[in-house]
Amino acid sequence: ANNNSQLLRVSGDYSPTRKLLLGSQILLPQGSKGDFEQSFVSLGGRYNLIEGRTRLAVGSIVDSPVRSARHLKNDSFFSLFSSMRYNINENLELAGSLRLRSTQEFIDYTKFLSLGGIYSIFPKVNLIGEMEYAIEKNNQLLLGGGLEYYFVKSLNVRGAAFYNNSDSGPDYT
Repeated sequence: ANNNSQLLRVSGDYSPTRKLLLGSQILLPQGSKGDFEQSFVSLGGRYNLIEGRTRLAVGSIVDSPVRSARHLKNDSFFSLFSSMRYNINENLELAGSLRLRSTQEFIDYTKFLSLGGIYSIFPKVNLIGEMEYAIEKNNQLLLGGGLEYYFVKSLNVRGAAFYNNSDSGPDYT
């Protein structure tokens, strides 16, 4: 069934060095009727290989549903990704990534293509727009936008709302 839905994402990042970024996020499906167990928590890292006007990075992410802890099941997912960012000017940056996500058994994986833009609206505040497409996964498409706030150059928080064309949350099954 194609039940369109929305989700909220709250994330935070910390850069201990110029080349390394560590982050976490929580995805909250709207349509879960406040059921926190349908949420996902993610931890990840990104390493910048090339810096400058065009930046290239690689990284990994572990996604785990909140229900795993309660039911003592391990149905987490592991992702590897590469990403590129290009500064068009001092206020606008384009971003793209290709991600492979697998179950912990590495039996099956899904490919994701993401495209987005980051526009600086104030010195410490950015407007974010994102699109993520699950290749070979029932044409799942996430469209979203939000705001990013930098407390200091190495620490930020981001909040975004997404439209999902397929079900009540990210399809991690």
